[in-house]
Order: sequence, then structure tokens, then C-alpha cells
Amino acid sequence: MWAKDPYLSNIKWFLQLVCDSNMLITHCYTGHPGSVHDQRVFRLSDVANFVEDAEKFPMDSHLLGDAAYELHEHLLVPFRDNGHLTELQNKYNRHLSTARVTIERCIGLLKARMRSLLHCLPMVRVDQMPQYIIACCVIHNICLLRGDDIRMVVIPGDPQGNARNIDQFGRNNAVVAKRNIIMNALR
Repeated sequence: MWAKDPYLSNIKWFLQLVCDSNMLITHCYTGHPGSVHDQRVFRLSDVANFVEDAEKFPMDSHLLGDAAYELHEHLLVPFRDNGHLTELQNKYNRHLSTARVTIERCIGLLKARMRSLLHCLPMVRVDQMPQYIIACCVIHNICLLRGDDIRMVVIPGDPQGNARNIDQFGRNNAVVAKRNIIMNALR
């Protein structure tokens, strides 16, 4: 697909990242142009299958997500803030937000290294944009592994996550209990 139309030249691509505590990208998924909900992209990505495999989460470990994702046994998200959260639920959300700063820093570092990701990609071939973005993530990891540090200014985003939490009816009570156990450990 060629981007001759000005609209096609300004397509935004959705990028879902997972990183470790050192900002090393352990998973990147792109391929959805335009406006796509985070949860839909999650369901279409390999991460959705990954979190279903308990063997990949030893010692009751888990991934952290923002409010746009659904609560899952191996994917913890903030409590939905409908104005009636308890003090402990708010504390849990603050701690989760603090831990999630790592992915925000990773994204900031990726954009600082790969300045072309800040704006429209300098490409004519729309079909090659996902590969370009993934290549930027690979180069980011190589730079981290080789100790190629750069100076960057981190502009923090919304500390509570910039989207709403998706609450589903009939959610597994064990998943809710896991999040509550972690919340109660913060007392």
C-alpha cells in the first residue's frame, strides 16, 4: 500500500509494548493503523495468549497494565475510579502507577532515540510502517544492552493511566482476590 493520499501519510500506528524493569522491550506489537481500543489490540496480540499460560508467571508474578486493559490473573490493572474508591484502593492505584512509570520512561527513551517516531514516519509505504517501528524497538534494545545511554527529559503522563478501566461482569473472583491481596499488603 502506497501513501499518496495526504490522509494516508498521516496515519497513526498503535504500538503495544511490554518492558522489564530495565526498560528492555520484551514484547512489541504494532499493525493497527488509526484509532483502535487498547483492549482490542491486546486481544489480537501474542500477549493475550501469553498471559493465559501460568507457567510463564512463576511465583505468582504478573504484568502491569493501565486502566484501558481488563483485569486478568497475570495482568493487574488499577481499580476503576468511579469516585467511590477506598483509601486502600487509591493507595494500590498510586503504587501501580508508580511501578508503571518504567514503561512510560521506556517509551520516552524509545522516542528520544528514534526521533522519527515523534511525528509522521518519513515513509511512503504504509505497509512497511509496522516493520519500521519494530526495528526501532530492536535498535532501542541493542542500545540498552550495549550501554549506549542518552540524556533525555521525561515528561510524565497521567499518573492514573490515561484511559478508563474496563470492568467486565462475571470476572473470575480469583483474579479480583489476587489484586485485593496485593492491595491489602500495602497497609
